[in-house]
Amino acid sequence: MYAIECRQLSKTYGRGRRARHAVRGLNLSIEPQQVFGFLGPNGAGKTTTIRLLLDLIQPTQGEVYIFGQQVRRNPAAVRQVGAFIEGASFYPYLSGWDNLMVFGRTFGAFDTHRAHELIEAVGLKGREKDKTGKYSTGMKQRLGIATALLHDPPVLILDEPTSGLDPAGIREMRDFIRQLARDQGKTVFLSSHQLSEVQQVCDHVGIIHQGQLLAEGEVATLLKNASNPQLTLEVKPLEQARAALIGKWAVQAGSGPDRLVISAPYEDIPAIIRALVAADVDVYGMEHRQTSLEDFFLSVTA
Repeated sequence: MYAIECRQLSKTYGRGRRARHAVRGLNLSIEPQQVFGFLGPNGAGKTTTIRLLLDLIQPTQGEVYIFGQQVRRNPAAVRQVGAFIEGASFYPYLSGWDNLMVFGRTFGAFDTHRAHELIEAVGLKGREKDKTGKYSTGMKQRLGIATALLHDPPVLILDEPTSGLDPAGIREMRDFIRQLARDQGKTVFLSSHQLSEVQQVCDHVGIIHQGQLLAEGEVATLLKNASNPQLTLEVKPLEQARAALIGKWAVQAGSGPDRLVISAPYEDIPAIIRALVAADVDVYGMEHRQTSLEDFFLSVTA
């Protein structure tokens, strides 16, 4: 059973010539305990999809299921999800703790012990009594994630969870999200523009553009299949090195003197070095560049 499943999910605003297709026939199947990155340019349909997952708007067509339960007008299914949406607001005249209490009671009894645990886990210990009107953007992000986790849901939806955080805070949040999936068995659906962070924290990704899912799968597999890895070498003598490699690999001139760029997978590096050594070529430097998630994202959405 999937933690999150979308079947032919579509949302259209307006009719006729003025119709705008925000989401078109989206199919997703997200396994329990996955950290799933949902990516797309601005206006691609990410926010609309999140609202559909949370039953905040109704689909024009298709359905969403949370652990096999249909979400549409089904509070029991939605209760299995905790969510923090970028730009969500708190009561500025209340403390972080009091905001937690207010939101917690919407799910029933407020668990003081769990609230203390979450305050410490998201890095707000010592600041929970401050009014949220004085919180920085990053502190509000932390409080929002604590709020989403108050009722201990098995599924967590996070929209730009590292927005407003400094580099140390981003690293802490990355580790926290991994820990939620690894140690607590949470399924995390994460939307972010910070692709380097997504590549480090997510198991799987989906890329949406103009309402359509263009690519979806395990991060490592997507990058490997799409990759055109390049090896940059600093060698002398240059022409002797080129002669030793040409015919076996695609070789072109590098950006500086004594540099060659070779299209070759990581596994070919030992053979390339052996060929150069056999040709009496000196190797002064080497850099192997794999396709990044950012490269893949830009190629898919271009």
